[in-house]
Amino acid sequence: MTTNMSHRQQMLEALLYGLESLEGFRGPPEQIAPQFVAWVNSVQTALEAAGMRDAASSWQEASGRIRFSPDETSFPVHMATMKALLLGIIHRESGNEIDVVLIDPDAISEAPSCVQRVLVQANGCYQRGWFDASAVMIRRAVEVLLIECFEASGKAAEVKDGENYVGLKELIDAFLAGGPWHPTRGARSGLQKLRELKELGDRAAHARRFVANRNDIDRLAKDLRLCLQELAFIARASSRASGST
Repeated sequence: MTTNMSHRQQMLEALLYGLESLEGFRGPPEQIAPQFVAWVNSVQTALEAAGMRDAASSWQEASGRIRFSPDETSFPVHMATMKALLLGIIHRESGNEIDVVLIDPDAISEAPSCVQRVLVQANGCYQRGWFDASAVMIRRAVEVLLIECFEASGKAAEVKDGENYVGLKELIDAFLAGGPWHPTRGARSGLQKLRELKELGDRAAHARRFVANRNDIDRLAKDLRLCLQELAFIARASSRASGST
């Protein structure tokens, strides 16, 4: 793995050097533009040959929006755009970002928009290696979804202590104790395991000497996705049912 990463990085650095050499060339646009087009095509070929499918797809999409021609006078802007994209690919390949989505947006399409925005942050933190922040955002999303379930079914008073809602542990207990919903067996099992997520989120937010790592989140990822889907579905279904009565 280390060797492959090194070879890819060397390839990307060589491609960047090629562009920087082109940037230093002084000549009329009609002479430089064709060389720039050739460079763009060579990057596409190199990314595909290296098996970097996501990067190749992003590159193809970006270059497809630009129309090159021999008399293109705006190619310096195109050049800066493609250089920025290549630098982003180099940054990701250096290992500073994780090329994996923790929570597929399609999996939580039923969730309220506020929850979806929280999970976008959870994904972004995870991909950047900010695992403490990701754990806290995931915990928040689960807590909000549970509250949505109780509110949508008219049971909010059961999970309130005065004007405020009870904590996440109590919310999970109350949800599993029963209600007008019927979570699947997998979701019930997952919610039991999400007690660990509560503890992880608590430690990530409050423990002075604790630093979360990727494994802390990855071991809960499967149950997390299942539960988020289930809770989002229950909240939406309960809301529709109460609206139709």
